[in-house]
Amino acid sequence: MADMRWLTVLLCVSAAAAQEPDLGDASLEQLLQIRVSSASKKIQPLSQVPAAMHVITQDDIRRSGATSLLDILRWVPGLEVAQIDANKWAISSRGFNTRFANKMLVLMDGRSLYGVDFGGIFWDVLDTFLEDVERIEVIRGPGATMWGANAVNGVINIITKHSRETKGSIVQAGGGNRDFGTAQARFGFAAGRSGYARVYAKHVNRGAFPMDNTIGDDRWNSTLGGFRSDWDLGRADRLTVQGDLYRNQRQLNTFLVSLHPPFQVNSGAGGAHGVSTQARWTHTHQNLSQTAVQFYAEGHSHDDGLVL
Repeated sequence: MADMRWLTVLLCVSAAAAQEPDLGDASLEQLLQIRVSSASKKIQPLSQVPAAMHVITQDDIRRSGATSLLDILRWVPGLEVAQIDANKWAISSRGFNTRFANKMLVLMDGRSLYGVDFGGIFWDVLDTFLEDVERIEVIRGPGATMWGANAVNGVINIITKHSRETKGSIVQAGGGNRDFGTAQARFGFAAGRSGYARVYAKHVNRGAFPMDNTIGDDRWNSTLGGFRSDWDLGRADRLTVQGDLYRNQRQLNTFLVSLHPPFQVNSGAGGAHGVSTQARWTHTHQNLSQTAVQFYAEGHSHDDGLVL
């Protein structure tokens, strides 16, 4: 389905950073040396991973032109990304795909996004500032031995950049026939002598999803924001503190059925909001092994409306 963007504005003021390699010019050997961490919970080259893994780098994200994480996941071979309507998705691998498929684990910076209260992922709230994503590692196949029971069909691990790499300011805006308006901004800065931090905000206003023989009023909008800070506590210790919040408002499929006389089924409006925070302390030993302690807490509320 065509998605024409009629406006794109980019303002970028950032500190000098190392130039990322152009993956289009990289050799096969260089591509296989991409370092990943999801398969065995340790840093290792992609060529040594004993699993079916696909890695989406920041260079891939920039070239894709995608405006959300869900659009980016469509690039992963073997991953089923089905859009039910404008504000609902079904994503899984190895078949048996439903809206609340409960065998796909999704992580962001080590924090599980899996909803233990209902079993599944609310995909409509899965998003972030895309320029801050370092890479997305996707394992297609069993990962339960390493990650737990709900990783039977695979693992999606979203890893964001160290805040040292995101100093400066970025402001972006755009729009089109599906994404009526998108605006986002991020500001990164040094925090004292041993720390760095960033804050971001993003708003997306999406139109209704076209359907055959019906008029669906399932438009929605999403607002989210967050921060991340990284602190060097010494030569071997590092502390990361980050948090996110979001709020969605959406219509829930008003159908006009072609009968005589026509009648209308209105499912009303719904929404979602939530907040999360996490802290991770990492200690690097002399033999380069690491010990990490992580804590996170979250709260969320979802309302899918009432069918009349």
